[in-house]
Amino acid sequence: MQTPRKNERRHGTWRCWITLIAAIALLAIPTGQSMFGPQVAHADQAADDYAAAVGFYKQSRWGLAEEAFKKFLKNNAKHDRAPFARLYLGLSLTNLEKYDEARTILRAFVKDFPANAQVPQAMYRVAESSYFLDDLKGAEAEFTAFLAKSPEDALREYALPYLADTQLRLGKPDAAAANFQQSIKLFPQGKLLEDSRWGLAKSFDAQQKFPEALVLYREITANRAGVRAAQAQLQIASRLFEQKDFANAAKAYTDLEKNFPESKYVPTSRLNAGYAFYELKDFKAATTQFELAAKEPEQAPAASYWRGMSQKQTGDLPGASAILKAAFEAHSQNPIAEQVLFQWADCELRLSQFDSAELHFADVAKRWPQGQWADDALYFAGEAALQRANRTANAETRSAAIQAAEGYTKQFAATQPNSGLKFYNDLLRGRVLLARGSDADATAAIELFKGIVGSTQRPQTQLQARYHLARAQQKLKQHAAVIETLTPVIEQVRKEGAASEFIDSLVMFASSLLVEKKNPEAVTAATDYIRLIPKGEQLDQAFVSKALAEANQKQFDVAKQSMTQLKAVLPNSPLIVRTTLQLAEAAYSQKQFDASLEWYAVVVAAGPQSPHFVPALSGQAWSQFEKKQFKPAAESFGQLVKEFPQHALAPEAAFKLGESLQLDNQLEAAAKAFGEAFESYSPGNYGYLAGLEAARTLRRLNKAAEADAAYEKLLVKFPKPQNLDKLFDEWALLNYEAGRFERSDAIFKRLIAETPTSELADNARFSLAESDLLSSVNPDDGSVIVAKLESAKAAFQKLEQDPKSDVDVQQDSLWRLMQIAEQQKLWDEMAKSATSLRTRFAEGSHKSDAAFYLALSHLQRQQSELALELLKPLAAAKADPAMRDKDWFPRVFVLLAESQWQKKNYADVIATVSDFRAWDAKNRLLYQAEETLGRAYKSQGKFDEARAVFKQVIDDPNGKRTETAAKAQLMIAETHYLQKDYKAALESYLKVDILYDFPEWQAPALFQAGACDEQLGDWPQVVRDYESLIAKFPKSEWAEKAKPRLETAKQNAKK
Repeated sequence: MQTPRKNERRHGTWRCWITLIAAIALLAIPTGQSMFGPQVAHADQAADDYAAAVGFYKQSRWGLAEEAFKKFLKNNAKHDRAPFARLYLGLSLTNLEKYDEARTILRAFVKDFPANAQVPQAMYRVAESSYFLDDLKGAEAEFTAFLAKSPEDALREYALPYLADTQLRLGKPDAAAANFQQSIKLFPQGKLLEDSRWGLAKSFDAQQKFPEALVLYREITANRAGVRAAQAQLQIASRLFEQKDFANAAKAYTDLEKNFPESKYVPTSRLNAGYAFYELKDFKAATTQFELAAKEPEQAPAASYWRGMSQKQTGDLPGASAILKAAFEAHSQNPIAEQVLFQWADCELRLSQFDSAELHFADVAKRWPQGQWADDALYFAGEAALQRANRTANAETRSAAIQAAEGYTKQFAATQPNSGLKFYNDLLRGRVLLARGSDADATAAIELFKGIVGSTQRPQTQLQARYHLARAQQKLKQHAAVIETLTPVIEQVRKEGAASEFIDSLVMFASSLLVEKKNPEAVTAATDYIRLIPKGEQLDQAFVSKALAEANQKQFDVAKQSMTQLKAVLPNSPLIVRTTLQLAEAAYSQKQFDASLEWYAVVVAAGPQSPHFVPALSGQAWSQFEKKQFKPAAESFGQLVKEFPQHALAPEAAFKLGESLQLDNQLEAAAKAFGEAFESYSPGNYGYLAGLEAARTLRRLNKAAEADAAYEKLLVKFPKPQNLDKLFDEWALLNYEAGRFERSDAIFKRLIAETPTSELADNARFSLAESDLLSSVNPDDGSVIVAKLESAKAAFQKLEQDPKSDVDVQQDSLWRLMQIAEQQKLWDEMAKSATSLRTRFAEGSHKSDAAFYLALSHLQRQQSELALELLKPLAAAKADPAMRDKDWFPRVFVLLAESQWQKKNYADVIATVSDFRAWDAKNRLLYQAEETLGRAYKSQGKFDEARAVFKQVIDDPNGKRTETAAKAQLMIAETHYLQKDYKAALESYLKVDILYDFPEWQAPALFQAGACDEQLGDWPQVVRDYESLIAKFPKSEWAEKAKPRLETAKQNAKK
């Protein structure tokens, strides 16, 4: 603000004395003398010219007097009236205010005529001229000289005040005060009394004797008719203003107009009254005074400016803007125009008229690049441009505004390097970078803000930098950094309370605390904001952070209260529905499905016009799903798919619809839903999953053919899905389990061909090998298809040796090789496979299988002792359920008994068979063990017991017509033969050939039948017996043995 105007001329206050003093000069002639010279009857021309000049002087015709006296002196330099002419010329010139010329003439007069009686008056006029020429040092010396020379001269009444004023103006208030006081003392009723009192008051002012000065001013003012009264009133007001007594100053200023309405100081008092009211913050009264003051053209620029500022302070920004606009347009060339334009721009900025604000601020910087507002103007032009960018929805306009803002910050940096606003401009640069929006710009802004925090010594600037640094960090999701950055800011906010510039940082702080799962602290920060600023701009966001943090702590009832409060104070906040959705999601993530379902339902109830409707409907369905409310879940998922089939969540919902129906055991509906989802949302992850589940659901429905078709369709649309090998394997097993082996094999072949490096490729190869193995037996006659068997065998051998085959496949392949070896009766190969299995996979899944087949190979190679070592532990494990499930386990008893028989441990044979019978009396292989038992009895000569057991074997339904039964029948014949009951033996031998179709046993039976006929002496029959044997079994060992005996029989038959 400007200081109040004094509105005093430097020396015009003393001008009123001149006329009076000039008149006195005519009376200052000594008695008996005349300035006009002696009277003559006939005046000469010179005398006439002189007389005329004096006449002009008497009539105050100063110009004519000057010319006349100059003419006279030019023509009559030696005239006896020339000294007086020079004096009158000097006096005329002083009256014409030609002080310099007057002083020169009068100084010469004093010098040339020191004894002249008019020298004192000339000396006075010389001093007076110096005074008016502002030659104050000269005036002081000359007035002093005058007073010293003529201490009693009448002009002393004027010389003393003039000298005092000169000294006052020379900064000598003590001397001035002394002379003013002397003037007042010497001339208490003098013509210049009021002026002297005025001067004395001014001297007291200069001496800072303000109380004494005010006393004098008030005395002067009391005489309202006095010429100095109004001026003294102005001084009273000014002194009060200077003492910051603005209330009394305002009254004093307004009293001036009231008491002296015609005073020339009224305009000044109005202006200064405006300043006083402004200082009192009585902006309405100030506006009134400034409006009145503006009527004076000279002070209209300042008055208009301060009227606008006063209006601005009342909060009437539109009114202030209009006043300042008019002021600028009217006084654009006035020095005050710079700040008028600046404040106009500021009003526009505060009114959010960012376009015009930017324009005007930029104009200030352009018009006055070195002005006092240049740096402020550039800074705020950038601020306005940034605000313009932040508030436009048009991308092109936003980009241009950001570019403009950046330009202002660069111009500021280049032209205002020493400005106190440097850090503010740096802050603005950082905010502009943030407005650009990219992560790279945010990173650059962070570095800029950090630099400010580390450089500035001003706490407030540090806090501002931290605030914006936190904004940039939050944009980059550096929430831990946000918390660290804002902690000092939050401490300051909590000290300052609601008035803090950074009150909004509480909300930012809370949101980052929320992300960092510091939920109690987030609640505290948000609660502080709500308490401090119950109507704050970010109140809804504060409630949101508070509610979410409470929900994260499972304080769902408290979170519900927070949302209720938000709805009460800001029922139309757009955050309500969104936050309710977030609360639902928070509850869902904590598996609080009752709470999540409730909140999701609230959002759904808001209606489909909400952008959050579909996510909420999806969340509602998921919550129902998690609560195992599969029927309602299916309805919700189904609604989403039906009403919003193109929504991003529709594919997921379509899949979950099928899954909900599936879990609700509505398999037919589930299969249909999965199928429709597959058709609608393929390609796409949920389309794939739906197609897969469609196939699986059809599989559960035992619709193998439809499931197979579904798998095939899935791979048409998704020919190379993730885990293709597993999908092939699943698809193949579907067909395998359904007995569709050819289809299964075809799929396994695709698995191998399309995913050859899959870890499941060996399983597929194993399955194909098994298929060859299974198909190697002719289903019609049980014959072996050697090519198939050998193909399977080769595949198993390759698999068990391939290091890429997994452990299970290697073990299973060795297991199958043992079975093939048994079928081919290749006991050495069986032993090799079993040994490899036991060595490589000692604790594997086929550990007991390997032991069994190795024992079998030993037994078949007559290594009964080795067989016994393996079989005994196996038999001892008969109580193990896992052993009972082995299809070969009953054979353990059979092989054990056979091994014991070979070792002639007949008692052990009997015990083993007894254990077998006790373990499972109805076992299908029991008859095989009993055949060995029969041989044990036979070997001990217990023929009756033997035949009884053999008869059980033959009659056993499991052994009937088997090879074992044929062997048992042969053993019955042997017992009769050994007892020389050849007829019974013959009958039993012949039954072997007649009833069974096993050449291994038929051939020896026929041979022994011939031996019985030999013992019975029926040689013709013997010949027939041997011929039949040789004919039926020509390649058997028994045919060879029968040939020599046949010749003997033929010889005997001829006898």
